[in-house]
Amino acid sequence: MMPVVKLKIDDNEYEVECEEGEVNLLNEAEKKINQKIDEFPELKRLPESKKFLMISLIIAGENRKEEDSKTQNDQNFEDIELELDGLESLIKEKL
Repeated sequence: MMPVVKLKIDDNEYEVECEEGEVNLLNEAEKKINQKIDEFPELKRLPESKKFLMISLIIAGENRKEEDSKTQNDQNFEDIELELDGLESLIKEKL
């Protein structure tokens, strides 16, 4: 039997079945969704389907920005490693 989690999103309660171990994930998602509704109060006036669509798009956009930032950081670290390898080679040549 799958656990049932009660979520309260924008003053509406939902019961959601989930796999074992997903309860915390769903509770975190509930917090994030309510945070976005608080952050963008104009969402409260939208019909439920559009509200959740807009929240999904906002969160997806934020995740994309985080991924792009991580990719840029990874590239920066690779550039630094190459530079350090080059400096290490120069030091070895001088010894």
